[in-house]
Amino acid sequence: MLDITVEHAGRTVDVDVTPRDAEVPAGMLDDVAGCDARARQAIRADLDAVIRDYLDFDGSDNLPQAPEPFLAALHLVRIGLYPDEPAAVFDYTLGRDLTDQLVAVTFDGHGTVTGVAVES
Repeated sequence: MLDITVEHAGRTVDVDVTPRDAEVPAGMLDDVAGCDARARQAIRADLDAVIRDYLDFDGSDNLPQAPEPFLAALHLVRIGLYPDEPAAVFDYTLGRDLTDQLVAVTFDGHGTVTGVAVES
């Protein structure tokens, strides 16, 4: 896996490219901000279920449970690129110091959101 980073929203975001010997296709990282906006729209569309699943995994009272604070606290920590498929996964967290849970938003090769899931 090729590991690189990008800057987004004032944070360093890890980018993993799989398979390891794959080249990052030209333009695949050009629209991180646009993909982030689409990912947040998809999370917002299913926010009640995302919050419920996130809290079911973690159960922490330290995590925001109201929709807007929860969404505002999520930040992008990893982008997984899969050029052979083509697809991407954007992973969001409330904070690695609070929980290991991630909200994973998947995209197809055209930048269309194909799923939202809570994962550990």
